[in-house]
Amino acid sequence: MQIQKISLGGNVSLRILKESDVSEEYVSWLNDPEVVQFTEARHMRHTMESQRSYVSTNLGSEGSYLWGIFLSDSLVGTIRLARITDCNESATVAFLLGSKKHWGKGITTRCVKAIEEIAKKDLGLKKLKAGYYLSNKGSARVFQKLGWKVEGIQVGAPFFRGEERIDCVRVCKILEMRNPDYS
Repeated sequence: MQIQKISLGGNVSLRILKESDVSEEYVSWLNDPEVVQFTEARHMRHTMESQRSYVSTNLGSEGSYLWGIFLSDSLVGTIRLARITDCNESATVAFLLGSKKHWGKGITTRCVKAIEEIAKKDLGLKKLKAGYYLSNKGSARVFQKLGWKVEGIQVGAPFFRGEERIDCVRVCKILEMRNPDYS
């Protein structure tokens, strides 16, 4: 897939993230407990080098794409399509809007919608999957707005804060049904 930049209007765009996009600001989000509280990124300390390596790994992978979410030309977050499987025609979506001043403005919803379209039209995928912690109201709103369905609740799945376990909501979006009579 050779999509370089996708304009979403209102000076929001997606672009495949490059190592040169990794900045101190980007790394600072990943080390901000409030920003990463609902992600697995909270378990480690991030550096410029670790993030360049992460971006490089995604650039070299046939099974994932990592886009930067840009407002004008400033990186404000990331969205990833990963675990792409041809046999199941599915993939997993994950996102992080690192710039707190842009939270609650619908940017992530627009980006997930764009990824849905790329997954269906450019990659031929039929299903997208994601998960979020039950207490993550922002992610819940994104998926609800876009019509994703809850597949189940993983009870007491990961450790959250310290020793506390929290439920994880598993959601999906069917992009195309193989058998339209199945409901």
